Amino acid sequence: QRFDVTINDKLKLWSIGGVIEELGGRQGKPKGVYTRRGGGDLTAEEEETIVKMLSDRYQAKKQKQFDVADEMRDELMQTYSVRIDDRSAEWRIDTNEYAEAGANELTSEEREYVDAKLKVRFN
Repeated sequence: QRFDVTINDKLKLWSIGGVIEELGGRQGKPKGVYTRRGGGDLTAEEEETIVKMLSDRYQAKKQKQFDVADEMRDELMQTYSVRIDDRSAEWRIDTNEYAEAGANELTSEEREYVDAKLKVRFN
């Protein structure tokens, strides 16, 4: 309430004083390109690997190699805790961590306050 925080539990995003845009579908994106949502720590190399695996998985599905696509989905989950939403072409790390959506003018102390409140919410 103090900062007018909007929280989207599905996307694991939070925003100050605004609505979190939920893209849904492939608006303006080529098929097979997935958008990352939410928090979770990954290195640039890990994220690059995940994006490549998602692309390969899309190609397998396109070629009706559904067993291969399912194996890739399972490997992404087991290795990186990645959840995939094919309908919205989005992926996220399965975590209780939230990522900040949009720009705001919070100080680092205020941002820490919001982060602490988010953690309390799920403990």
